Amino acid sequence: MKYMRIVLLILVMALILAGCRGRDTIIGPAPISIPDVEKIYYFPILLFPQRDSHLGVDIWNRSVNKVQYLANNSIVKYVLMWNDVEAVQGIYDWTYVDTQMALVKDYPLLINIKNTPEWARRLPLYSCSSPREEYWDNFLWFVDSVVQRYSPRYIEIWNEPDVSPTFDPDWSIYFGCWGNLYSDGQYFGKFVKYITDNIASVEIMAGGFSNVRWNDFLGGFLSSNPGVDYVSFHQYAGLEFPGSFDYIFTSSEYVSTLTDIPQFITETSYTCPTSGPNPLCEDEFEQAQADYLQYILDNYGDYNISGIVWFMLANNGWVHSDLVESNVKKPVWYIYKNELEPNPYP
Repeated sequence: MKYMRIVLLILVMALILAGCRGRDTIIGPAPISIPDVEKIYYFPILLFPQRDSHLGVDIWNRSVNKVQYLANNSIVKYVLMWNDVEAVQGIYDWTYVDTQMALVKDYPLLINIKNTPEWARRLPLYSCSSPREEYWDNFLWFVDSVVQRYSPRYIEIWNEPDVSPTFDPDWSIYFGCWGNLYSDGQYFGKFVKYITDNIASVEIMAGGFSNVRWNDFLGGFLSSNPGVDYVSFHQYAGLEFPGSFDYIFTSSEYVSTLTDIPQFITETSYTCPTSGPNPLCEDEFEQAQADYLQYILDNYGDYNISGIVWFMLANNGWVHSDLVESNVKKPVWYIYKNELEPNPYP
């Protein structure tokens, strides 16, 4: 009996062990077949933010044949002639300006407004003449119309007003000709203050002064408390100016002795002495031009300078100042492009 119990216990244990092993061989539904698929890996998207708009280019008053060279987020300076749009008092003809503005409307705009219609001039032969005081309202209304129509980020009032009208009137399209004396500057400041007191919807700069260190015009202008957001001036460098890389900062330091109003450089370039073909204006010059812009960008933050505009973007031809000449991108263009669209890769 005792042996029967032992045999029975052995049989039970054997059956239990067999059942456990049988679980591995139970026939059931066929396992799901998982096909080989292309593995997809998701990497984080790296966003490199664009730089703020501290650098821009002048296109004068012609966008065609230039806009393809603009860097994203670049300030675009457009020169708008009051006398072209309001040749007849009270009648605005925007036809040409509209076609040009349509090509640059998505960029931060700096619109320079200058040149007086014949019917409003103090100096009848000079389009750069200041307007007579009884027509200051007409200029005010014109500026307001420009702001409403084109929504610029900045308005610049006049261009190089600190030039005395002693040149051929045919050249007055390029200068300001309000005079170069302290009293002339006071009069210009009074004029600008009339605009800034009545337009608050846009940042306003005035001047594009050409001689901030060499006459008293700027001092007179500032004495009138013109109410501008920026003082703008021009400073060039080039082969004819030895050591001229620092001229822009020397001028900035001088302006800072007169006022703490932020500054805007609305024209600068590194130029060659002639506008035509010249061996001096080729490889070494073009590299120096690129070095000049890089030097400005590396150092302007040490001064009271808020923005820089290069004269000009493309295909203008004046003393080889362009970033792009005859549709060929010069080394300086790549400095401009990379400043506003930094490439994270070497």
